[in-house]
Amino acid sequence: MQVTLLILTFVLAIALASLMGWHIHLVISNKTTIEYHEGVTAKLKASKMGRSWEHPYDVGLAGNLVDMFGDGLFQWLQIRAGLRGTGTSFLTILDDKQRT
Repeated sequence: MQVTLLILTFVLAIALASLMGWHIHLVISNKTTIEYHEGVTAKLKASKMGRSWEHPYDVGLAGNLVDMFGDGLFQWLQIRAGLRGTGTSFLTILDDKQRT
């Protein structure tokens, strides 16, 4: 019985660690799951035409973390309700390039 529970615990720990890794990847690249899958398709289409493709909302690690969690580390620890801004307009790499 204990061996079975140990194996089950190990399998669940691997599953949860994989899910956590996936979510960290999504936060770092500032994507939703749908945007990730759309990006895979867009990259394939772009590579067939000899072009490169970048996710438009990936504004770098620091920008992505601020966009996702807020401006300061203290805000990252708070549970927030609602969206920052209008919820329909977001910073893109085009905006970031225009500032430089």
